[in-house]
Amino acid sequence: MPDSWVALLIALLAVVPGFLTVTIWARSRTWRGPTGDLRTILQALAISAVIQVVLFPLTVMVVLPHWRSPDDYAVSLGAWLLLTVLAFPVVLGLGTARLTDWVFPLRTADTNFGWLRRFLRGAIKPVAPPTMWDWWLTEGVPNGRFVLAKFRDGSYIGGVFSDGSMALTSPEPHGIYLASEWLVDEAGDFVGEIPQTGGVLLPLREDILWLRVQGDNGTSEVGDDRA
Repeated sequence: MPDSWVALLIALLAVVPGFLTVTIWARSRTWRGPTGDLRTILQALAISAVIQVVLFPLTVMVVLPHWRSPDDYAVSLGAWLLLTVLAFPVVLGLGTARLTDWVFPLRTADTNFGWLRRFLRGAIKPVAPPTMWDWWLTEGVPNGRFVLAKFRDGSYIGGVFSDGSMALTSPEPHGIYLASEWLVDEAGDFVGEIPQTGGVLLPLREDILWLRVQGDNGTSEVGDDRA
């Protein structure tokens, strides 16, 4: 095999698998692609190295015996290249994204963590969340409770952060969806559930002063960091 092709293949194996894994994970988890900065490049190189280590026994079995005569074993070498550069990185990226979703679910009303889930959350998550909003959600403070939002004009909107509710943490724009919307009077008291509604979406904007959680386990409040 010509030296130029060998160099191209080495570069391909060193960068593409890891970059593809990072891209698949980022789009599956955050709907965004990688940023393309130095950190992404280093992550791609590191993940590519891990992939090559994992697939090394297969590489030794398929590639090394036929390295000098690739034309005679084009099918097996092509299958190995397809697995190494495309199939395995895609599966790894999707699997990692699903694992991340399971450990840190967007549907934070889910409180059935179990011992394995609790262990992974403690091992993976940062020591300190980046904002109070992230702490408020990752600790499950609003789960199953009434959430009341007060706006700068004095009005209120609220509901229950019940099953089916969702919230986004950093680095996504902060916001919360309440699957059960309730009617709130001028004093901020919940009157009753609004019938025939699909819930209410509350993006955290400048006109929201605070969100209050009310339930059996007490009351907590989180303000808008930008206020």
